[in-house]
Amino acid sequence: MVSLRLTASVGEKGQVVIPKPVRDLLGITPHNEVVFSVQEDKVVLEKKDPKQAYLEFIMAVKDKIKMPKKVDWDELCTLT
Repeated sequence: MVSLRLTASVGEKGQVVIPKPVRDLLGITPHNEVVFSVQEDKVVLEKKDPKQAYLEFIMAVKDKIKMPKKVDWDELCTLT
């Protein structure tokens, strides 16, 4: 793990620009989502995993739609 410590200023609207070396290190590009978590007195920034976003979407809609009890994945994945 690379150790990197940089500073940035908080703007009047509470916004902070992620320094370019951090964006490059984490592979953060425009339109990526990031996750902030607070651990004791520190804020941790992570690039959001696209798989996690998909799981969050499924969890958000699972109560809104009736999910099938059995799914035939072979049938769903067949290209015709």
